[in-house]
Amino acid sequence: MVLTDDIQTFVHGIPIEREFVGIYFNSIHPWMPFLSEKLFMERVLSPLGPARPESTMLVATVKLIALPPPNLVARSAIYKSIKANLLSAEALGLLELKIFQSLVLLSLYELGHAIYPEAYMTIGHCIRYGHSLGLEKTVEQDSPAGLDNLEAEERRRSWWAIVVLEHLMTLGCVDRASPVGHPKNTSLLPADDMVWEVDGQQDVIQHRLCDPPTATMGRFCLTAQAAILLGKVFMQIHDPANDEGMRDHEARVLENTIAALTEVSLQEGRLRGVGVCSPTTICYR
Repeated sequence: MVLTDDIQTFVHGIPIEREFVGIYFNSIHPWMPFLSEKLFMERVLSPLGPARPESTMLVATVKLIALPPPNLVARSAIYKSIKANLLSAEALGLLELKIFQSLVLLSLYELGHAIYPEAYMTIGHCIRYGHSLGLEKTVEQDSPAGLDNLEAEERRRSWWAIVVLEHLMTLGCVDRASPVGHPKNTSLLPADDMVWEVDGQQDVIQHRLCDPPTATMGRFCLTAQAAILLGKVFMQIHDPANDEGMRDHEARVLENTIAALTEVSLQEGRLRGVGVCSPTTICYR
């Protein structure tokens, strides 16, 4: 894959110029922590190896989302070029985790800047690309052979990131079918953020979607649970098949579950010193 010149110019100076990397990991990463900072620094920004196109695209999307758009125009020329290069990667059959992660960041950029309907389309495209990589399987099984704990967890968190974004996207188009599907109750949730980021190689407690929420699960784990509950609320509202008595019962169960998760997320915020937690925000929606 040959990247266009403007992409090369946009990331010129990497890894010397790293200010935007710090902005990303200090401002954006805490509430959507799916990129491993350790792997990003060692394998993406490392000057020791040749610059691979998928790594360059990941750096470009990190820079795109970390810095204000030129002249405060969200649909900037570099945004359009990044989007075109990512589509070119798919057309060339390039299946790489870093391309998927770039698409997640592009989706997040479009959602954050209210670029519609592109955000809806990009999220759907990202989900299909993730299916091509088999990432949906990462939440249904333990780490596959050949991957260490850090890499396996990053793949799992990357899939959860697009699941969360897809459920948030549904807020604006609740009558459209979800392409991501519904995780099982036994699906593996993201590990505790603090443990994963401090030492991703050590064994961590692996929670499942059916587990009751606790303040020590980690913010991203609780965010994933909140997003799934949000999806169940949409199903409850727009599913006319259930009889009224059953719907009332399910509504009460959902209300109690959301209330419990809200309380836990507030506890987690106090425990970690976070003013507003992303799971709390989703619960209040």
